[in-house]
Amino acid sequence: MVYNCEEICGLMCGDWRVGSELEICGLMCGDWRVGSELEICGLMCGDWRVGSELEICGLMCGDWRVGSELEICGLMCGDWRVGSELEYTSDLFIYFMLNS
Repeated sequence: MVYNCEEICGLMCGDWRVGSELEICGLMCGDWRVGSELEICGLMCGDWRVGSELEICGLMCGDWRVGSELEICGLMCGDWRVGSELEYTSDLFIYFMLNS
């Protein structure tokens, strides 16, 4: 299933535009930038760690908070697959939408 992709690079904090579906598509792990740098929960751009330091939780459009917490959309830390790409899978989206 294919959703419309939201581009991340160049968006300002809190500028996430979420329709009925959100997919983070085709971005490389080091490619998160807001302006020239993105700091999320004290992490520097390209330094995404899934675990105790980065928590991604709850589906509120535009609810990005930079500081001690990062909340996106009802996802828990372990749900991010980080390899050559960072993506929010459609299966997870459907799961959380159906169970929210």
